[in-house]
Amino acid sequence: MKMQVNAQKIKQLREQRCWSQLQLSEMAGISLRTLQRVEAKSVASQETIKSIAAVLEIDCDQLLPQVDEVSPLKSEQLSHAEQDADRKSEPNEHIATRKELFVTLLVLMASAAIGFGGVFFAFSENRIDHEQFVLFKDIVAGGFLIGFLGLAYRAYKADLISLSKL
Repeated sequence: MKMQVNAQKIKQLREQRCWSQLQLSEMAGISLRTLQRVEAKSVASQETIKSIAAVLEIDCDQLLPQVDEVSPLKSEQLSHAEQDADRKSEPNEHIATRKELFVTLLVLMASAAIGFGGVFFAFSENRIDHEQFVLFKDIVAGGFLIGFLGLAYRAYKADLISLSKL
């Protein structure tokens, strides 16, 4: 969820320490583009606010606008900021995690295909009876399902999928 932040305070604290945007973004573990967007649009996610506050050694609340400074974000401004964030830069760790999850999915699918192929082949060659066929088929299907659920959970924890988007 995006929140309004006091961009002037972030910029002021950064400049007091004689840090460039690049230096602060690297120390906070966020992309340079994200920090530029925060300082320009005064909008950031909770994780970004936490990261910046930790580097600046202040409480997160100090980066939020004061009550008299708050002007509600229009939904079009918020959605525009979110679209910019998604379109312009995706953190490298998300890209690497997506690749890792994709490869894992391919391995999982290949394993299930080989497992099902073996079970069906053994059954067609009369090497296993019908009860064994059903048992082995269910074991392969269950293994695939557990693997897929684990993969989906990993993607959820990496913030690549969200229940609200489903």
